[in-house]
Amino acid sequence: MQLRLKLLLTTGPLILILALTGFISGCDLIGPSARLIVTKNSNEVDPVDGARLVTSGIGARIEKLEATAQKQPATVGVDEDGYLQINKKKTLDTNTLYEVKVWLAGIQDRHAYRRFTFQTYRTPIPEISPVERRVRYDEGIVIKWNMPVRGITYELPPGVQSRVSYNGDCTTCMIRLVNYEQEQYIDLKIKDATSVSGKRMRPVPGGYVQKIATTSPLGIEISPPEGSIRVPRGTEITVTFNEDIANPENAVKALSVEPEMDGDIAWLSANQFKFVPKGKWDYDQEVKVSLKRGTSSLVGASGNYINRTYTTSFETAPLKLIDIDLSNQTIVCYEEGVEVFSCLCATGKSGYSTPAGNYRIYDKERYTDMRNTPDMGETYLVTDVPYVNWFYGGHAIHGCYWSDSYGYPRSHGCVNVSVSNAGWIYDWAPVNTPVIVHY
Repeated sequence: MQLRLKLLLTTGPLILILALTGFISGCDLIGPSARLIVTKNSNEVDPVDGARLVTSGIGARIEKLEATAQKQPATVGVDEDGYLQINKKKTLDTNTLYEVKVWLAGIQDRHAYRRFTFQTYRTPIPEISPVERRVRYDEGIVIKWNMPVRGITYELPPGVQSRVSYNGDCTTCMIRLVNYEQEQYIDLKIKDATSVSGKRMRPVPGGYVQKIATTSPLGIEISPPEGSIRVPRGTEITVTFNEDIANPENAVKALSVEPEMDGDIAWLSANQFKFVPKGKWDYDQEVKVSLKRGTSSLVGASGNYINRTYTTSFETAPLKLIDIDLSNQTIVCYEEGVEVFSCLCATGKSGYSTPAGNYRIYDKERYTDMRNTPDMGETYLVTDVPYVNWFYGGHAIHGCYWSDSYGYPRSHGCVNVSVSNAGWIYDWAPVNTPVIVHY
């Protein structure tokens, strides 16, 4: 009896340990396991709170993790607090179905596998384009939402006025710029939104920002170009745009010509028309061509329009014109564009060259005395110089009775011709006759 009791006292604890070991080995205390802790509301996970993975079992550890977001592969990890980092962020995407697979290992070479599927909240999310949106004058900034919204809060730069409207099912809103201007670059920041079901838009770092650009002014080129001179009086005016015109019928009211002239509009292509005058402007007439600004004028296919009244001008050909060629030492007189007289001349020599440019006869004298000024170097005095046509400062076309050599430069800056030729020019050219001096 004593031997049996002694044996029981000796082997009992060992048997108890073996029994407990066998019991525990069948429990989760030793087998590895995991569970997902989430904040739930209506069976949906709060994307801001995220999801926390907790392991259990003695020596349990994660061997492998896999995840998908909307059934697309995603990177996944666990931070030091056990929160899942899906696609390298703790905050989950809204309205997204996630699946997480976990492979675990524990003591005694035990392994386990767990699979978790959960859905994040559906909150209002605006559809923001990563590229700049171009908005026409007749359009608004269209923002689409992933669910119906009943109100949004947004911010535009100071001075930019707007109003917002919603489509029938409230899944799209339009922000229209009231004071639309071309060549504006705007950041539209959506700050808040509330869905029809009452859910608030979740804030994101930096906010939802859509970059907006308004259109550019319509490019215009007019021929004859600005500043053209001696243009034939019945010249057609051609207008070319940098894009096709959406409302060509507006050309009649968009174009104006001064002085007024009846004419027809003929479109040569989708981006070019010409004005064909029915008459002729006066000789030596300034003609001003204008295109009205605004969206009631001409508008391009992309929504570009004329930003400001576009104006250019040209001068028609004069009735009479004197052309002085310094290279060939000639004078040619034109009437209505036709040569009526020509002769050799002698212009300014080296140091006294006749200045090139566009001038007009501003005064005429039948006879006058000519002398140099003290700062001109060579001293001279010539009396009774005949048939003097002054065209620029002290420069004139005049007769030269003291020489009969022409065809090369030899004067002190004036244009010398024979007395008879000077007399013809004097009688033919009135004050204000254009004088063109060139090489």
